[in-house]
Amino acid sequence: SKIPSYDAVLKYCLKFADMYSSMQSYKHIPCNLREKKLYGWASQNIDKYPMIKPNEFCAASGSTLGIFVLFAAGYNPNINEQSIKKIVSAYFPWICGFHILLDYFIDYYEDIKDNELNFIEYYKDENVTLSRMKLFMETSLQCANGLKYPVFHKTIVYGLVSMYLSDPKARSGKLYAMSKSIMDSNGVKLKLMYSLCLKLRKTLKI
Repeated sequence: SKIPSYDAVLKYCLKFADMYSSMQSYKHIPCNLREKKLYGWASQNIDKYPMIKPNEFCAASGSTLGIFVLFAAGYNPNINEQSIKKIVSAYFPWICGFHILLDYFIDYYEDIKDNELNFIEYYKDENVTLSRMKLFMETSLQCANGLKYPVFHKTIVYGLVSMYLSDPKARSGKLYAMSKSIMDSNGVKLKLMYSLCLKLRKTLKI
């Protein structure tokens, strides 16, 4: 391998890949079975993550960000096990979970209309949705601060918020007020990146 620390990061990448494939497999079985199967699978694996709920565990499992970041970290020939574990615990469940919750957040109305599974739907109401989204964002940023190259990892978090919440779908119905609250809870860097994403979408018509 051309990645100096490939062997050191591989087992964690395989674990992420296993969770991803399991979640996707259960998610795409018939509608009358998928919720029970997904919930059962999540319940068997969630003990290590007492701060999150089964729908959030499933969401975090649906992100491949952790794999990409670990392979990037593997280019450091001197990375140690402790540093790798810090990356793993920052990305799973927090940054990975936030990534996919944002994705399901903007697709909420489409998924409900099309009878598709949506992990945001499992929250009781808008207040719970907003508090959980903010918890994931705040914890993601705190975890990013504790990693080597914190600016890089925080930029990923800010980039996720900016990319997803600049989508026109994030301004539809009840999502608009929640999107605004998420944006308002952070500082100038996030708002600048959000503005850039809005301009890109307008220029590229996306």
